[in-house]
Amino acid sequence: MKRLFLTLASMLVLTASYAQTDTTESVLAFMPPNYGHIKSVMNDKHSPQYLPTIAAMVENTDTNITLDDLQVLYYGQSLKEGYNPYKDVKQIGKIREILKQTDISKNDAEMILSLCNDIIKSDPAEPRAYWYRFIAYNILAQYYNGDTTLISKADTQLRMILAAIQSTGDGTTPETAMHITQTAHEYFLLSLFDFEFAGQSLLHDDQGHAYDKMEVKENPYGIEALYFNIDAITNYWGRLTLERN
Repeated sequence: MKRLFLTLASMLVLTASYAQTDTTESVLAFMPPNYGHIKSVMNDKHSPQYLPTIAAMVENTDTNITLDDLQVLYYGQSLKEGYNPYKDVKQIGKIREILKQTDISKNDAEMILSLCNDIIKSDPAEPRAYWYRFIAYNILAQYYNGDTTLISKADTQLRMILAAIQSTGDGTTPETAMHITQTAHEYFLLSLFDFEFAGQSLLHDDQGHAYDKMEVKENPYGIEALYFNIDAITNYWGRLTLERN
């Protein structure tokens, strides 16, 4: 079981480096999320970018999905009623407890899948759910004669969600920061890119944008920090302040 986790861990950088599906256009220029557009289409049942429609496309690994669709899905979560950038996803904690075990049974792996499905029902753009789903299918395939085609499907779904984030920037400078909607996603992406967290600071530019500068330990890429645009989170605080007043 430990060997499997080492193999999956070695795939983290590969997954992140190629985090766009074969069905989406290449990221030739970074595209910050257009929240005005997202808000106008995400709840429109007649729009092809209605959130449940795009969520179904990801679930079915639909080859017609675009980066614009994926941005609507991911960043649209921050415009939904009840959005909380600091939410505690209890299923994630349960999954991590299962994965701490030395031996993971078939029932354990199936429980991980069930927990992932619960997360995706409420937040179909949660990258951690797709990552743990990918892990569970690998466990079932390697140890319990599971369907290997589901591994590829889970991998594609994860890449779709990552494509939405990586289409906004590469994270190497504040100007090319990756836009995120959950603070937990910053740490998840650091792990996915095989970086060790070393420190954090909050930055603002003269245009009113906010960034988390996530310093990382020495690495083969010579990167000292990754930058994440946290406008979605600061907008949340702005809306919360208005509601309280």
